[in-house]
Amino acid sequence: MIELTYISSATAEFDESELVELLKISHNNNEALGITGLLIYNGRGTFLQFIEGEDKFVHHLYEKIKEDSRHTRVTCLGSKKISERTYPDWKMGFRNLSHTSAGKLKGYSDFMNNDNSEGLAKYSDFANVVFSHFKESSQELIF
Repeated sequence: MIELTYISSATAEFDESELVELLKISHNNNEALGITGLLIYNGRGTFLQFIEGEDKFVHHLYEKIKEDSRHTRVTCLGSKKISERTYPDWKMGFRNLSHTSAGKLKGYSDFMNNDNSEGLAKYSDFANVVFSHFKESSQELIF
């Protein structure tokens, strides 16, 4: 198994109904492929996602994401072999930061408010800190 983290920019901002549709489709596809993980959307077009599962399925999904016309600047922040899942029950955990008073979150950083994909590529562990925070502090994530 592997885990893979990426950041991308949407070609247009997603509204609530588009996010719900994306999450429904992703949940069903991920369940069929045995993929779990977490998706964070900043409400202004930036996605940060952590996916985990069997190598071939994760790589296949990542390739589909890179080819998806709704994304641009898809940047892999890191990928590594794992022996167990971080999010075993989350077919698609999700957080829309536009619904959060983000500045009040413990450890808040405005990295997703700016175009920091190149900087994050150098500090990919920071993305894992963000994911861990949401996993530990939120019960409303799971879709």
